[in-house]
Amino acid sequence: MVCERARLKNAIRALLRGLGIEAPMGLWTKAGLAWLEGLSFDQEGDALRRDILVERVRRQDVLVKRVEKWLGKVAKDNLAVRLLMTIPGVGIRTAEAVVAWVDKPKRFRRNKSYGCYFGVIF
Repeated sequence: MVCERARLKNAIRALLRGLGIEAPMGLWTKAGLAWLEGLSFDQEGDALRRDILVERVRRQDVLVKRVEKWLGKVAKDNLAVRLLMTIPGVGIRTAEAVVAWVDKPKRFRRNKSYGCYFGVIF
């Protein structure tokens, strides 16, 4: 979902770049999206494309927030996620991903095997 949202945002940037329009910093804020929606285009098709892409970005934002909210509830009750988050630099999404990929840590005989599984240790 996050990748789809990034793809949509890249498509908007490509549209603007193709039309010679420089996007302001903070394009994905409320003010930035209002600026984007307020743009007028010479070609009606460009405006339609912009409108569709902006609508899809907004929809993806809603979906991502829903999923993140649900994941937060699940993570709150998961000891492994909470424990991993005590490591500096490890946030909730990273901890959730590690727990999901590892599944059962006891299947690794040694810590080194755990690192090799992720391609961190050779």
